[in-house]
This record gives sequence, C-alpha cells and structure tokens, in this order.
Amino acid sequence: MIAERCGFGQSTVSMALRNDPRIPGATRAIILAAATQLGYRPDPHFARLMAGVKRRKVQRQAQPLAYVILWKSAQDHYLYRTYREYREGAQGRALEFGYTLEDFVVNQEGITPKRLHAIMRTRVIPGMLIAPAHLSNLRAGLHGLDIKLPTADYALSTIGFTLAHPAVNRATHDHALGTELVVEQLRKKKIRRIGLVCSRTTHVRVEGRWLAGFLLAQEELPARDRVRPLIADNIHDAEAFDAWFRQEKPEVIVAVEMDEVQRHLDRLRLLVPRDISLAHLDISGDSPAYAGIVQHNQAIGAAAFDLLLAQILRNERGVPVTRKTVMIEGSWQDGPTIRV
Repeated sequence: MIAERCGFGQSTVSMALRNDPRIPGATRAIILAAATQLGYRPDPHFARLMAGVKRRKVQRQAQPLAYVILWKSAQDHYLYRTYREYREGAQGRALEFGYTLEDFVVNQEGITPKRLHAIMRTRVIPGMLIAPAHLSNLRAGLHGLDIKLPTADYALSTIGFTLAHPAVNRATHDHALGTELVVEQLRKKKIRRIGLVCSRTTHVRVEGRWLAGFLLAQEELPARDRVRPLIADNIHDAEAFDAWFRQEKPEVIVAVEMDEVQRHLDRLRLLVPRDISLAHLDISGDSPAYAGIVQHNQAIGAAAFDLLLAQILRNERGVPVTRKTVMIEGSWQDGPTIRV
C-alpha cells in the first residue's frame, strides 16, 4: 500500500522504513510521510525475525553496534577500571537483545569520523554508543567536547558528560547526589570537617556536579563545620595542597583521584585512618580499599545501551530534538579508610 501510494518499489519502501542510509534522505522522507498517512506502525522485533527468515533461516549472529572510543588507543582507555565496567555493562545488555559492541577508536591517528561513517554504512551498522571522551584538549567550559561524528544516519547514545556536541542521549552516575550522600554518611559517623579535593580536569569531566552536590550538602552544616573545597589546577601542586590543608583542617578528604591525595598525605607523614580519613567517590564494590561511593558503573553502561536500543527500535536516527539524560544513583559502602 505504501509503495502504491508513493510510487517506489517494495524493497525501497522496506529499506526506507528501516531508515537504511543507502536510501537517499529525500526518498526516505516521501516514503515515511506516506506511511504516516496510511497509519503504518512498525514492529521492530518482527522485522528482525523476518530478515532472517528471508535468508532461509533465522539469523543467530549478533548484530554489531559501534562502541566509539575517542582516545589515543583502546588500551589507554581500558586502563581505567571505571571505563572497563561501563563497557562490560553495555556489552552484557547488548547480548540480551541480540546485539554486540565492536570497538572503533576515532582520532587523528586511527579511524577518522569519515572512515567510521563509511564502515558503518557498508556494514549496515545501525547505531553507535560513544564512550567517555578524553578531555586533554579541553580549553575552557564545563560541557565537554565538540566532536565531528557522523550522526544523521545512526542511532546514538553516550556515557557521561564529556561529549557536548553532538548532543545525544546519555547515561551517567548522579555525581551531585553522590557527594551529598558522602557528607550525609560521614556526618552520621560524627565527622565534622569534610573536605573535597578534585583536579580541575576531573571537575570539568563531570560538569562540576561533584562540587555542586558537595556545596549543597555544606549549606546544611553549621558554619564552623564548612570546609572550602580544593579544585586544583594542578592536583600535584604540593604548595597549594599544603596551604589548603593547613587552613581548612579537614578530618576527612573526599576525592576520586585518591592516588594523588595519598601522595600528599605520605609526604606530610599522615597515616590513614589514624591521622585523617578518606572517602573515595568511585570504589569497586568487591573488597574495597576505601570507604566511599559505589557508582554501579555496569548499570550505567547498560542504561546507555538501553537509550541506544530505544532509538533503534523506534527507527529514530540522528541527534534528538531534546536530549535525555539518565542518572544512575550510587550507594555508600563502608571501608577501612574511615576512623571509627
């Protein structure tokens, strides 16, 4: 009926209804308009099943989707436990629905955005999940990078706040709630002076949301218990750290860059937790070395895939008119770095 209405062949109509990029955009627009007029409603699951039936058997091979890594190399990216857990969560959810993720490293030395588009178009890969980007070249602002990725023909989602443009749907940890929860739990332990230490690079990476939650929680405390946070241009600057520590006299330091904080404490010959306590903003839930927040990184990766899958099943392609952000709440876990 749609083919008769708009004058194209049935195979062209079928491909256009799947938003296949091999069909010109103008042709797709005409066919989709005719389908809307006729009240057509697709069933994506049935469509995938029939695609296998037409090849004489149901296809059981997982459909690949692109996992786009905007780093120098995949190895550098996966050095970070958090990013490995994002990928594991997204891949696990993908397999539940008959998909798999394939890494594509996009940078000046690897695959260019133009080459990525050519590969995805040739292999008919319908979507891409964009991993957290490396922000070494970010000069100013709190809203991530502007990356020239092909978007018009694909479903899209990303993890975290590091991508400003294209403004695609994203899943992330609720950083502000995380620092509020840390302050709440530490206050229950009768710890009064709670200090936040964060590099400016990491501050930018999370759009300032750790600081936002911390300041909100501090507003609820008596003035004598409030500690000025240290957002360090150089997290390794001993003079800046020492000046902050002497002036603010924290009883506990809340941070995510805990190796750098620990080096400062070692230099000052302060022992944890005897002399000062530590609370980590991103701990592993299995036998944690620190007290702090479990971000549930695999759940974040799975949520990012859910956003991507929803677009695929609705045959939506390109940057959404209104970006959606899904936040996964963390949970507090006690550990050996808090003085009892």
